[in-house]
Amino acid sequence: MKGKLGLLAATATVVISLAGCGKAEITDKAQEDTKKPVTSNAQQEKFNEHSFRIKELKYEVKTDKAQYKIGEKIKVKASVENTSDSTYEFGGDPCVGKLGINITDYHTTMHLKGEGDLIAEICTQEYVEHSLKPHEKLTAEATFDTNKIVKINDGTEEPLKPGKFVVVTHYNLNSAATVGIEIK
Repeated sequence: MKGKLGLLAATATVVISLAGCGKAEITDKAQEDTKKPVTSNAQQEKFNEHSFRIKELKYEVKTDKAQYKIGEKIKVKASVENTSDSTYEFGGDPCVGKLGINITDYHTTMHLKGEGDLIAEICTQEYVEHSLKPHEKLTAEATFDTNKIVKINDGTEEPLKPGKFVVVTHYNLNSAATVGIEIK
């Protein structure tokens, strides 16, 4: 329960902190052309691509599309890069020093089940120092199921209902990026 409340608090902090703080410079290429292909590995895939700059960190979040049907898988790719010539340093538990991805409802009371580089639900290890070297880039990938949603407060699952959701990716609790998607 304590870990799930920690995830709820962390996700809520991220969404609230980005909802009007004016720190993020947002570029939404998806509005220009959602059919624009982006090269990924050796194959061409169609992604909605979103870029966010929060101080010296540049986030990129890519979803394979903006709208999904219940039953479809959601593929998310994310990266964070230190764009400065100085090492980016911060402290926290070991989990916040990894780039993670999650998809929640707008009230941050539920999240989709996923596999891959997910934001940790429970992290009880000791405080450590983290650093991202100048121009170093971290990447993460995850796939999410749109059949069921998990309640954050008690871990129970229920069928997913259509609605709007938030793709959240963060490298630390003070710096994250969000992108909205819709599931019909």
